[in-house]
Amino acid sequence: MDRFAITPEEHARISDIIIATRTAGLTGYSTPLFFLNAGQPGSGKTFLNIRTIDSVDGDVLECNADTLRDNHPHAVEILREREDDYPRLTWDAADRWNQALIAAGVERQYNILIETTLRKAGQALETLEGMKRNGYRTFLQVLAVPSYLSWLSIHHRFESQKAMQGWARAVSETDHDDRVLRLETNLPVSLR
Repeated sequence: MDRFAITPEEHARISDIIIATRTAGLTGYSTPLFFLNAGQPGSGKTFLNIRTIDSVDGDVLECNADTLRDNHPHAVEILREREDDYPRLTWDAADRWNQALIAAGVERQYNILIETTLRKAGQALETLEGMKRNGYRTFLQVLAVPSYLSWLSIHHRFESQKAMQGWARAVSETDHDDRVLRLETNLPVSLR
């Protein structure tokens, strides 16, 4: 067994904690709002998310698998020992927690915000259509910046986090460049 593996029971326990913590104080609506905020890594999606959250006075469930990675019980150990592998080693658990969080938000009719890089063609459109079928009013907000600026932003964030915490989550140049190209390619598919 992988030493960073999570048992099904532990995964479920963490998922329950995430859902309880992230949904506390939220309001269900008859016509909830759904925001899909998209952009390549380093484009400023976090700032866009903050502005979106402010626009609904904080009454929105933010669902972002990247922010759930730190709930992995071995997150600190992975960052210290295998920093470059952190995204790969934490993705499966974070994505499953995020899917459970989204499902809870839809079931309770909360306003929902999801962040994406539009990595998969058609997925954004499918998500928007699915949320409409669930009674949501949907919004797609896209940030596209020159790739050299987003690459610079990634480095700045990495070095700042490294200086403050002693470790940081890396984004490889290959992954960054892939997301830039996919954003250009997949955006028209999302807007059909």
